[in-house]
Amino acid sequence: MFYIRRIYLKEVGELINKKDSDTIEKWCNVNNVTIYKDDGFHGQYVFKHNLDLAYDMPLIKNLQNEYPDTWKEIYEMCKKGEIQNLVDFNDNDDYSNYTPISNSADDLF
Repeated sequence: MFYIRRIYLKEVGELINKKDSDTIEKWCNVNNVTIYKDDGFHGQYVFKHNLDLAYDMPLIKNLQNEYPDTWKEIYEMCKKGEIQNLVDFNDNDDYSNYTPISNSADDLF
């Protein structure tokens, strides 16, 4: 059976590194994550996919700006933890005009 996963506000707080329930609710409101009330004993919750999208939005916007044509592919690699694919994907970047500033940067290039 398929179901949409709920995350209760206490767990949301752990994921976004906030402890105070008012602060967690404010973060959700600012980031357009709808908070629902449970009829049972558990309290308030959000849907995991809404939380994930709000949490990843700064990365998504950054990728859209830097890689307008391929941001979705790069975002999927980030979500899957495919670091090697990201390195291979970025190997096409041209660093020939880069001038190292520090000795440690000079060692890399």
